[in-house]
Amino acid sequence: MIDQDRRLNNSHTQSLDLTIDKPATYRIKIKGDLAERWSDRLGGMKISKQVRDVGTIVTTLEGPLRDQAALFGVLMGLYDNRLPLISAECLETSEEEENPLLKVTVERKAAYIEFIATGTYDLTSAIEYFPLVITTCRQANMPKALIDYRELNGLSASAHEVPYTHAIGEFHKQQLSSGGKALKVAFVGNEVTPWKIGEEIGQPYGMEALVTNDYAEAVAWLTREGSDEAK
Repeated sequence: MIDQDRRLNNSHTQSLDLTIDKPATYRIKIKGDLAERWSDRLGGMKISKQVRDVGTIVTTLEGPLRDQAALFGVLMGLYDNRLPLISAECLETSEEEENPLLKVTVERKAAYIEFIATGTYDLTSAIEYFPLVITTCRQANMPKALIDYRELNGLSASAHEVPYTHAIGEFHKQQLSSGGKALKVAFVGNEVTPWKIGEEIGQPYGMEALVTNDYAEAVAWLTREGSDEAK
């Protein structure tokens, strides 16, 4: 990884049990001022700042990322915003953390495909996993999905409703434009959320959606014939 400060210790780097697909904690420093609201778009990394000589602002991002693909996603986001990279450092691997980053497992049911999300929620990961839903449903020729996030930690649905809804709507619109079927998706959480996903993506993005804390309700909604009874 590029380190313009030359602060990485080679012996420390070699001691890390690190692979490209393993979670790890990273510290990234950039030249420039990055607003804290960007945290959710950059993997949930904590953002801090300091002013150096001649008024130069250095912003530090630090936190766990699920793998190096997520790391490169953060770096590309910074590059796209023309923020010069000072250093990128791997602090430690986090495979054995009590609350691992978001993970999704897939189960094929008779009438729908179930996606079970566990670990710790962050907006970027949640958005990045939605193409998996689309691809899996398309390959299985099964346009119905249940996303069960009842075991997910750290969920803050109200704060992330708008960007998440917009992102999954755009993914779904791309799915339709490439000849895929419209999806019917039930989201099942532990609490009643303020999301209005059905309203937000039903008309502009062509996807039926239900958000509920009742697993049985979600299954019944997905297996019900016809789409005019969507909530």
